Amino acid sequence: MKSEFLTAHGKILLVIYSNKGCIIKETLKRSSLVLNTFYKEMLVEDKLVLEKEEQRGRTREKRQYLTGKGLIIV
Repeated sequence: MKSEFLTAHGKILLVIYSNKGCIIKETLKRSSLVLNTFYKEMLVEDKLVLEKEEQRGRTREKRQYLTGKGLIIV
């Protein structure tokens, strides 16, 4: 892992595990974190979270899923 793992990371991973395919806004709301403590780039860079852009009606949303590495941590 390149970056330092923080408690906020653990909260985020648990939320994504419980709500597979949630968008960032949902993840923040369910984890009670604010945007500047989210560290999405670190989780994606460390290959713990995978973001997939999906079409929902007329809008495109980036949905988050745990990778195999992320599942091991949870």
